[in-house]
Amino acid sequence: SGNAKKTFHKTVSGIKDAVFKNVDFNLLVKTLKENSEDFNELSKLNRTNKLKKLKKLKIKTEEINANANSKTNSKINSDSGSDSKTIAKTAAKTKIKPKIKIAAALDKAFFFYYNFNFEILKSFGAEIIFFSPIKDKALPKGTQAVYIGGGYPEIYAEALAENAPIRKEIYEFAKNNGIIYAECGGLMYLCKKIIYKRKSFDTAGIFPFRASMDEGGLSLGYRTVRLKEKTFLGEAGLTANGHEFHYSKLIKDYCDDCEGGGIKNILEYESISAPGIFKPEGYNILNTVGSYIHLSFYSNKLLAENLVVSAGKF
Repeated sequence: SGNAKKTFHKTVSGIKDAVFKNVDFNLLVKTLKENSEDFNELSKLNRTNKLKKLKKLKIKTEEINANANSKTNSKINSDSGSDSKTIAKTAAKTKIKPKIKIAAALDKAFFFYYNFNFEILKSFGAEIIFFSPIKDKALPKGTQAVYIGGGYPEIYAEALAENAPIRKEIYEFAKNNGIIYAECGGLMYLCKKIIYKRKSFDTAGIFPFRASMDEGGLSLGYRTVRLKEKTFLGEAGLTANGHEFHYSKLIKDYCDDCEGGGIKNILEYESISAPGIFKPEGYNILNTVGSYIHLSFYSNKLLAENLVVSAGKF
């Protein structure tokens, strides 16, 4: 009936509003408007541009690091009249612990993050260095972990496929036990291929799956996630909250024996609509973890702390 449809649409709208509460939705819409004819045909949204928000995050990170180094140098220089032992003691007291360098993908294909996740990572000693899987030919120098968030890699699949050097470097980073954490679009990028509008595009190839936009359907909602296996994110049993919002589907036709090949299902989740019923989600191989769920580090800061500590050992 008409009332039932209105109730349904109102419920879906409410879920979407809640999902996007902590996401830079304006940046998402702006990018789609600029680069997707299909989106423009379907959407008449007119929202304010907040592109500067993520750019300011990068600038803020650089300023914090620069100020910290400046204060250290000033302190040491102010004691230049002291003897060598005093200078050595001053330097030891003011020495800044090296930051753990986490390379985070940020461009028009990958920009779907909880912004506070970056701040929480930094609170545990991480330095966030942004890079573009579309344009950059290599990971930032000294990368100790890679964080690839969500976005719309299918729209830019051709450009991502053409950048073979960074796909190869990310693949080799994973094979050398480097820490990689990927969510949603990031998970798609770590698969062997992305299928979009009946075309196939090569991606990083870490997980032996195809991520197909042509065979999927809408998955949307809040999720409570529980680790089934120990990973760099934490011990088995650790729980956190997040959300899921995607249309793609993973096709496992490149994986005859996933577990025999080292691929593990490491998460399970329950949704608000079906409490107590846990479904499998998320994959792990070596030190790479990929999932469709966007985890909130604010819901359990151990996720961020464990990631930074593990990256510091790499």
